[in-house]
Amino acid sequence: MNHFTTTLSLALLVAVATPALAVADSSRITPQVEVTTPRAAVQAAQAVLAAHDIDNVYEMSSGRRMAVTAYGETLQVRYGRRGAVNVKHDGNGNFVSRDGRFNLKFAIDERGQPEVVTLTMPASWL
Repeated sequence: MNHFTTTLSLALLVAVATPALAVADSSRITPQVEVTTPRAAVQAAQAVLAAHDIDNVYEMSSGRRMAVTAYGETLQVRYGRRGAVNVKHDGNGNFVSRDGRFNLKFAIDERGQPEVVTLTMPASWL
């Protein structure tokens, strides 16, 4: 009878300890990080910033031309015959002037190029 009790005790001990060991193993799971693709506006902004010291000229709906040159995280924008305005990337795909009056946003066209441009500015500049 003593042998039977010892065997039963060991069997119960193994049965109880097995789930505890499984829980201990699950705590050793390596933390994971999710990496996603930036939104289209951010991708377009990054493509524009990558073209350093090159004037990109855009024909705007007003009939005027806009020239954009990238210098680091800053773009220099010349609209029509007006003087240049510096705009900085805000991290969300927009380029904004220091005073907030100018906002430049690029979008990717069907070829994957940042050729679609929207300029928001004071009405007095038209």
